[in-house]
Amino acid sequence: MATGMYRAGDGSLAATLPDPAKAYPKAQAANLPKPLFVVGDKVLVGSDERYVEYDLQTGKAVGPAMTWTRRGCTVPRASSVFVTTRVRGNAACIDLASREIISFWNVRAACSNNLFPASGVVNMPSLTGGCTCNYLPVSQAYVPGWVIARGSGQ
Repeated sequence: MATGMYRAGDGSLAATLPDPAKAYPKAQAANLPKPLFVVGDKVLVGSDERYVEYDLQTGKAVGPAMTWTRRGCTVPRASSVFVTTRVRGNAACIDLASREIISFWNVRAACSNNLFPASGVVNMPSLTGGCTCNYLPVSQAYVPGWVIARGSGQ
């Protein structure tokens, strides 16, 4: 929940998250950080251009905030490996382990999110129909080497 993590067995409060209104008193309500995703044993709390990882058991922040400049209307999505978003207008993903930003040049990050992460795979179907911008009308999927090796039995 937005205020904290609760135990499924008895509904008791396990840990609280910081109150965004107190942490960011000058922010407009629409820009306040909110829980975005549960990823493994963490919850990512943030906005369209920022997140902080919190431990699910304790509610404590795990490391510093990750920030970027989005420019565009694609909202973040997460998998167990990375967060997809726009970075400076380009389709991109942020590796959760290394915090490295990987941009996908000339791939249109659509206004309705077309960046679909699943484990280590990201699927980017083309949503350029009727688009007059300079993006390539292609669909792409990126699969890391460890996924391919696991599938081949190596």
